[in-house]
Amino acid sequence: MPPPTGQADPNTTPEPEHRVYLPSVSKGYTPHLEISCLNGPVQNYVNDDIVLEVTYGGEPVEGAIVHFAGFEKHTGKDGKAVFNIDMAGPFKARVEKPGYEDASTLLWVFPEGNEKFPIRSTKSVSDPEQWGDIDCAGRMAGFNFARIKAYYTYDEEGNVYPIIITLGEAERLSDEATRIIQELYDDEVPRYDLWIRVPDDVFYENLEWMIGKAKDWGFNVYLLGEMLPPSVVTGHPEGKPSLELDEEAIQRYLEQRQEEALKLAEFAEKQGVDLFDPYGSFMMFPSEQFSLYKESLLEIRERFSGELVTWMIGALRDCINGNAPLEYDYSGLDYIFPWFGCHPGLLTTDSPSKWKDAIQKYLDFAEHLGDKYGVKVLPGYIASFEYGIDNDEVFNEFMSKFDSPENARIWFIKSVFDEVSRREVAGVDAHPLWFFERLYSMPGVGAREDAYQKFSWWETKRPLNTVASYLIHPWNEEAKNALRTLQHARLAADSITTRSSDPSLVHRVSTLMGEASEAYERGDYDIVYEITREVLGQALKIGNPLGIVVDGKENEWRDIDPVYFNPNKAFPWFNLIFCYGGEMVKNMTNLKLVYAANDAENLYLMLKFDELPKQAPYINIDISGEWSHQNGEEFRIVTHGPHDSMLWTQEYEGFEWPDPEHSGSKLADLECAYGDVIELKIPLELIKNPEKINLEVWYPWMAPWGDMKVDIVKWYENTR
Repeated sequence: MPPPTGQADPNTTPEPEHRVYLPSVSKGYTPHLEISCLNGPVQNYVNDDIVLEVTYGGEPVEGAIVHFAGFEKHTGKDGKAVFNIDMAGPFKARVEKPGYEDASTLLWVFPEGNEKFPIRSTKSVSDPEQWGDIDCAGRMAGFNFARIKAYYTYDEEGNVYPIIITLGEAERLSDEATRIIQELYDDEVPRYDLWIRVPDDVFYENLEWMIGKAKDWGFNVYLLGEMLPPSVVTGHPEGKPSLELDEEAIQRYLEQRQEEALKLAEFAEKQGVDLFDPYGSFMMFPSEQFSLYKESLLEIRERFSGELVTWMIGALRDCINGNAPLEYDYSGLDYIFPWFGCHPGLLTTDSPSKWKDAIQKYLDFAEHLGDKYGVKVLPGYIASFEYGIDNDEVFNEFMSKFDSPENARIWFIKSVFDEVSRREVAGVDAHPLWFFERLYSMPGVGAREDAYQKFSWWETKRPLNTVASYLIHPWNEEAKNALRTLQHARLAADSITTRSSDPSLVHRVSTLMGEASEAYERGDYDIVYEITREVLGQALKIGNPLGIVVDGKENEWRDIDPVYFNPNKAFPWFNLIFCYGGEMVKNMTNLKLVYAANDAENLYLMLKFDELPKQAPYINIDISGEWSHQNGEEFRIVTHGPHDSMLWTQEYEGFEWPDPEHSGSKLADLECAYGDVIELKIPLELIKNPEKINLEVWYPWMAPWGDMKVDIVKWYENTR
């Protein structure tokens, strides 16, 4: 790949020059610069111009030096410096100018999305089962739309209720929440149900929170309504039939369904939703509900100005043995959503080749509808097939063609994406793609214990990596590795400069770092490694070569990029507060950023929060590169306070979730400090001296922060 130039697009028209008037400064006061990214912290992409603006008192500052991604630039009269890099990840932009106090800002640069799929959607970044969300990993995988569901259920009389998710059997619903929702139940309020009925204000506030979180990460929003059949836990246990409604109840259901759709349309408009589907899947009464949608189109358009989506009626299994789904008139809508997961993916053949042929026919039919009715095709819910009790023998024969259930699932994902890639589509949607402590089962296997045991597994990051290979263009990972090595060498050089009594060594190191920076800027990474090896080697002789002191202070991390930056400030999760009050989260705070660095023997971590937490989150370390969840490849850090941190192995026994506090075998007590930040030191040999690691930081019942990729800098070798 070509080296990053750090240069702006030469075709960009420069802004007109203007005179700069700076506010007067009192004697003895050091003015504080301000730096910001004009695109914001989450709308920057590989090979696009990144404009950084430096101001003081709201006025542009000329001649300031901006450091970003290993490059330096001076601001012009407009106070701006423009960079263009081919690396992805979180970065720090820092500015300095004599007579001013330095300033910095954090931003993400995400990979370029595949223009073949303008819409790249997933529910895995916005699922109400919040402990599985992958917002950071989703953006790095190329997703630009969060598919958010507004869930409803109904009763035996056909009444429709908005619902939100809880922690189910894990936690008892609070007295206050019970009081608020009491009127929605004829009998006693269920205190341990997974889903609960809620008033409109609670329902929409929960949705608003989810939408805000997605937008904070730079996602566009695809909102849809979804009906869940009622049951003891509302979520309809697999294998249990849904309620049978009489004609009067059906009519009431349809009327209230339409009312909810119109209210949701008004909400979607206020929230600036981009794509909207008020009805979701037509699992019940498909003809009647679709007719409702068509009849309501004018009213929905009056309330919502964005584009409208509908789930295509019919299933993948309909295309087996030459059959085809029933045809409906989709004119007047913008997108149809042929879906590949859950119920439509019920496996009805023992032949992978026939299933692959069905994928082609299913998409042929979707294209036919698109051409005939003037709608765009958005294939969605690309996930997996479903197990059915009645076709157990067929399912087992099909799965016998693969060496693991996850490999069968990856085969299916690839088969759909390969076929979709050959067609003109509006985009794609894939879900679920979780990988952090997520037990995955083929949909439907929960109805039989033997099938559950056979077709369940701890899901890895391989499915997400597979999808990402279709959604993004490659970026310059070698440049990012060289930058990380260069930044470590700068820390080492600073240690030598401040602690060495040998002037010739100090001069030598300074000269070497200048040469290394020049080599990096021209993309000669072998030279970068060769030069920095000497600097790192010299630093090893003086002890603590990075100069990092585990003292809870953040000053040592000034000149290095973070491995994670959290742009979302909404914490904790809305539904947790509503369902259980603030007691369970009162000692938790929002993670702001994470730094990681290493010398030859130790890994150092620094975690910064909006405010220092009374309860530290857990940290999981993966050394497989794909969260394989294999014993020996995952570790956990449990921290209870200053000077009280432990490293454990993370061990998976069957399908039982590891105990958060005792996840396996204790390996060691760790050096840890609380202050403005939390700092930790982990001996590398305890985690098997890996070449790279992945990190997740997490609290129970909430989505993990991460996935954070960390390349371990080599201190003894030239090359990688």
